Amino acid sequence: NSSTKKRKISQNGGGVVSSVKSGREGFRQAISKSVCPRIATFKPSLAMFSAGFDGALSDEGSTQDGKVGLDLAASDFGWMTKEIVQACRASNPTVSVVSALEGGYGRWDSSLESYDRTSII
Repeated sequence: NSSTKKRKISQNGGGVVSSVKSGREGFRQAISKSVCPRIATFKPSLAMFSAGFDGALSDEGSTQDGKVGLDLAASDFGWMTKEIVQACRASNPTVSVVSALEGGYGRWDSSLESYDRTSII
C-alpha cells in the first residue's frame, strides 16, 4: 500500500521536487534518510525511542480519515530498531539505547464493546 508522490520542498528559498514515498516504503525511507543521519550528527550518549503499534497493519490507528496508513509488519518494527541501534553505535560506541514498543488500538469488536488488540501484528 505505498505510492510515490511528488512534493515541492522549499530549501534555501528555492523549490526542488522530491520523491516522497508513503506507507511501509516511506517509513523505511524516513528512517534511513532522515532519522539515522541525524543520529550520526547528534552522537548521543543515551538514546531512547518508542514505537507504537498504531502504524501496524490491521490496526485502526493506521488508517486516519479514510487514508491508508503505514501498514507496518512486525519485520518493519524489527528493522527500524536494528537501524536506529546501528546508527547510535556507529556515532558513539558507548551509547546506551532504550527501546519500547507501545500498544495500538487494534480492531473494534462490537460483541466485546472494546478493542481487540490480538489483531495487532
